[in-house]
Amino acid sequence: MKLTYRVLLLWLAIPLLATAQSSGDSSTNFTTDLFKLQVELQRLQESYSSQQNSLKILTEQFPTIRNATANNAKNIEFQISNLEGEMAKFQERQAQSKSDLSSALEDLQKSVDNQKTLTADLQDSLAAKVSLELTLAAVFFVVLIVLFLMLNKRALNKGFLQNQSNWNQFQDHFLKSKRNE
Repeated sequence: MKLTYRVLLLWLAIPLLATAQSSGDSSTNFTTDLFKLQVELQRLQESYSSQQNSLKILTEQFPTIRNATANNAKNIEFQISNLEGEMAKFQERQAQSKSDLSSALEDLQKSVDNQKTLTADLQDSLAAKVSLELTLAAVFFVVLIVLFLMLNKRALNKGFLQNQSNWNQFQDHFLKSKRNE
């Protein structure tokens, strides 16, 4: 690094020396140029010193940074492995849930089918009961009508016989009263 600064210093000094010789007042220009070179050289040395300090600090911090990076890498690998394990457990639970859900859906389907069958049987039974009740109601109604007709006929016959009996009595009474006269 020092060699690079010296070469840089010579490279800057050569053009200044060449211009100093060509001018008429070379000693004043040379002193001014020499002062400028010294200021530039001092600035370069300060810059070099600052860079050396920065390099030293970075060199000292490099193992710490390397260890922190290694620790972070281990932590990341550990977290990735934990996440992979959790993901595997989640997938197992998901598969189990899917299986349970499928089983529950099959049971529900069986239950719905049984309810449909039960509903159809109940409808058939209700239809048969309603049909039987309607038939019995119709028979009862017919029997009731026949009974009313029979009772009506009997009452008419009884009334007719009573009327006939009364008419016969009236005629007997009328005839007896005409004879007695």
